[in-house]
Amino acid sequence: MNKEIALREPVVLAPSEHTYLTKDLPKGQLPALLERAIGISDNPVVKDMLLLSTLTACGFALPRIKTVHDPKKKKVYAPNLMSLIVARAASGKGVMNSAHTLIEKMERALKAIGRAAEIPANSSSAAFLDLLSQYGGTAIMIATEMDELSQVWKKDYGNYSHIFRQAFEHEKISRARKSGAHGVIKTDIPHPRLSVLLSGTYNQVQPLLGNQENGLVSRFIPYLVEDETDFDMHVMDNCDNMEGPSLEGLFQELGEELYDRWVWLLKQDHDCLWALTDDQAKQLAAFFHDGFHFALDEMELPEDFDASIFRMAVTIKRIGMILGALRLDMSQPLPERVYCSDEDFLTLGKLAEQLLKHAARLSMMLPDAKTNLREGYGPMTRAEKKMLELFEVLPERFSASDAIAIGAQLGMSRATVYRHLAGLQDAGLLASDWGVYVKTK
Repeated sequence: MNKEIALREPVVLAPSEHTYLTKDLPKGQLPALLERAIGISDNPVVKDMLLLSTLTACGFALPRIKTVHDPKKKKVYAPNLMSLIVARAASGKGVMNSAHTLIEKMERALKAIGRAAEIPANSSSAAFLDLLSQYGGTAIMIATEMDELSQVWKKDYGNYSHIFRQAFEHEKISRARKSGAHGVIKTDIPHPRLSVLLSGTYNQVQPLLGNQENGLVSRFIPYLVEDETDFDMHVMDNCDNMEGPSLEGLFQELGEELYDRWVWLLKQDHDCLWALTDDQAKQLAAFFHDGFHFALDEMELPEDFDASIFRMAVTIKRIGMILGALRLDMSQPLPERVYCSDEDFLTLGKLAEQLLKHAARLSMMLPDAKTNLREGYGPMTRAEKKMLELFEVLPERFSASDAIAIGAQLGMSRATVYRHLAGLQDAGLLASDWGVYVKTK
């Protein structure tokens, strides 16, 4: 199949048979470290969770790798990711603890020089910033229960979700606080690099992310597990010896590999710029452009979902940086520029399709933001705005075919027009009799 056709098929824009990330990736298409990480399991959900966990840990462990997003603004990004795995209780989310194992050796090396890698999720805002500053502005947070973080954020002076948003963009973080002995102490973190890996159950999502308008939603890579939890009969098998591969043993080996790559990159005296080719950039731009209009005009997702689409483009490029960095030959000098390989580009196309599905599902889980414009009501959704836009241009009396023709001029499909007509009737703005619609207000 032609690569361009494969990427341009709008799988993300229409129902498909699954939402798995790795199921359609041919064996051997990922860099060797990632292939080994997901290869320990045959379960597609477990493979996906291992992929996201490993990618997030790798994003923390790859200094010197950069990309430029939006040449006009010249926004420079590092490969740090913020990932969110949502599943029912006892569904196997614990495999994401493999990310702890991946960075163990780096953590020990950093502690030997008075720094560290991980920041606990149950840190107050003051403690979080102090630790991030002590760690030189680069850190990772791994928590298998996201309510650890949301419980801290409920407390006074505990909510630092804005720091997450700033860190995603590597924007300068500044804080001033009083100290009895030293007066006012100012902390500046010029270019924070924060990797985040959280998991939890569905009822823990809203307390953490709030509503659709919260900018934190669009910063996360969401992975929502739909599969029913099944009892694993193998947990009752007799075990006569401790031989054979284990998850922890495998990730200790992978952690050694990642540590060596981390040290190699730290020793370099220049950065490596990862980039898409011109053709690849055009294809991905077309994909996200199509996804934007389909999600907001046809699926009528909340208007704030556009931020998720824009930032997913950034996230996909960050994943591309990780894939490219894991392929670099450590026996050679670090190149100043590396382009996305064809293999990695096909992987990015598939991940973009599937992750946007998960982002859409997450968006629909969250409530609308409240407004004080009308007490007790949320703001109009994009669908409601479109519905009223159609209502404004419809004549006092019209037929369904009239409405379809007018809707077509507004870029609405036949199905969308019928959905809006039904909504207008439910709202008491239209009445119908024998195929003729009449405005009541």
